[in-house]
Amino acid sequence: MLYYKMNDSELLAKFREKNRLRQSAFYEKNKEAVNARRREKYKASKLIIVEETKEPEPEQQPQEPLAIVQQPQPKMKKTRLTKSSLTYDEAVSKLEKVIEVKATLEKYKQDLKRLISITGCNDIAKCLKKSKEIIEYVNHGTKKNGELYSTNTVKSLYQSILFLIDKLELKINKKPYTDQFEIYKIKSADENEKKKEEIIVPTFKTYLENVKNKFGENSKMFLIASLYNELTVRDDYVLKIVTTKKDAIGDKINYLIVPPKASCQIIINAYKTEKKYGVIKHTCSKNLNQLLRKYMQNNHDDIGKSGYLFGNSELTGFVSSNNIKLNIKGGINIFRQMKITDELKPVKSAEEKKRLADSMRHSPVSQLKYVRQHNIE
Repeated sequence: MLYYKMNDSELLAKFREKNRLRQSAFYEKNKEAVNARRREKYKASKLIIVEETKEPEPEQQPQEPLAIVQQPQPKMKKTRLTKSSLTYDEAVSKLEKVIEVKATLEKYKQDLKRLISITGCNDIAKCLKKSKEIIEYVNHGTKKNGELYSTNTVKSLYQSILFLIDKLELKINKKPYTDQFEIYKIKSADENEKKKEEIIVPTFKTYLENVKNKFGENSKMFLIASLYNELTVRDDYVLKIVTTKKDAIGDKINYLIVPPKASCQIIINAYKTEKKYGVIKHTCSKNLNQLLRKYMQNNHDDIGKSGYLFGNSELTGFVSSNNIKLNIKGGINIFRQMKITDELKPVKSAEEKKRLADSMRHSPVSQLKYVRQHNIE
């Protein structure tokens, strides 16, 4: 008897056919139950589809108690003006190129610092364009120790503003500042007239006696007063000590030449009106020469360290603080007031006024502002 062996494809087909017949027999036997399960499955799948396409409800957040909403505070008007291109350092750098006199440069630097302090302005070029605001600050918003700045200080500020505009070639309308400068020049002149009538100063002779009695003949204060009595300049006695004229080589430095035997000589190179009057050279009197040498001998160590007669700082602060001990208010200017008042009373001729003005290196007109009343002696 012959046997037929089926290949793989035939075996797979036979296996599938048996499965079909078995599933068909199972369905016929359990038809109702199978259909019921199919209906349930269909309903479930349809529900899922509906839920996925429905717009989701907003999530309910738990209610919290209402909070008090604070209204935003109005912004305060800024007092500082905006920063841009011309800072203090940049302005000073440019001024150093156009101002040769050290004292004049320091004056403008000081005014510039004060202007920035008053206005809070860091961009000078941009701020100065806002002339209305700047004038308001300078005239009415400038308080120091509870008081407004003096008329002369405000006048000086406007002078410096005009100087900056001109020398730094700033594209700014000068007229508002020029008007204020002229106004404060008039105010200053009016105040000086009142001072002539109200402020009383001693004669220089009496002042020297009072200083000598209070501080001593070999004191720094008496030497300073004696210097100003003989050569009445401004705060220019920052004197570098040298022994010969050949050593006095810097034209921006003021010198005291102290030769071994001859009288001391004062050389003032740097001062306010140097361009007009040139170098001041003064040979000290016998009495002043003795005072100078005695002072240098007594203060040899301090002078040796600094190389300067009174150090390398200006003298106004020192003089002011010591004048208070004499019940006198004022610094270096008091020397000029006493000297001019001494010389112009009784009233001198025009020629004599001119000689006095030349000796003090200022104009005959400007010297009148220093005239005061004398104590009755």
